[in-house]
Amino acid sequence: MRACWVGPSRGVTFVAEMQYQVHREINVVELAPVGEVHVKEILAYGHELVDRGLMREGTIEYVDMSAMTNLVVDYASAQLLSRMHDRWLEAGWFGSVYFTPKDLQFGIVRMVSAIVEGIPGAPSGIMVPLREQTPLDQLRAVVQRHAGPPLSAP
Repeated sequence: MRACWVGPSRGVTFVAEMQYQVHREINVVELAPVGEVHVKEILAYGHELVDRGLMREGTIEYVDMSAMTNLVVDYASAQLLSRMHDRWLEAGWFGSVYFTPKDLQFGIVRMVSAIVEGIPGAPSGIMVPLREQTPLDQLRAVVQRHAGPPLSAP
């Protein structure tokens, strides 16, 4: 499946895709973004998962960032990502695991995870950056190992 966003960038029109696959038998959504990724593309993908009922109780997202070359994000768009994750939490999102082979990718996921885990009342959403690829059937154990109380807990 693909979530697409079409829009202007530096005066050029482009089409970016967020290709993903749903593994219903293990409740995993697998995403493999390619090239330069903009937050608008992530938002289109994220809202599509909720709107189509693909983000449901216990869903784990696996993101292979190895083919990404750039992430275009600013403060305002980071706030929109936080709101999207609110919707994911309401739908039952269990967590996300990221294959982040590059240092910057790893750092960005850690930064965004701190924002998401700081959402007041966030009971379960967790984002785990890893340096190695993880078999899909092992993702639930990975998220459970990294789960702890939300950062907003007293």
